[in-house]
Amino acid sequence: MDSTGYEAVKCQVRISPGCKKKQNSEAGYSRTEKYARVGPWLDACEECARIPYEQPAQFQKGEN
Repeated sequence: MDSTGYEAVKCQVRISPGCKKKQNSEAGYSRTEKYARVGPWLDACEECARIPYEQPAQFQKGEN
């Protein structure tokens, strides 16, 4: 079988301190930079794709 073709795809998100794309590994995932449904979908490595999204302000718990 042929490879999936991700070998040359670089992680565009790069939000993880251990982002594997610094070593030119495969991307193969997609995610937005900040919120799950806002913004363009970018190529991401598995390390960056696993980081939880930030909650929008209206869903964050306020201090009492």
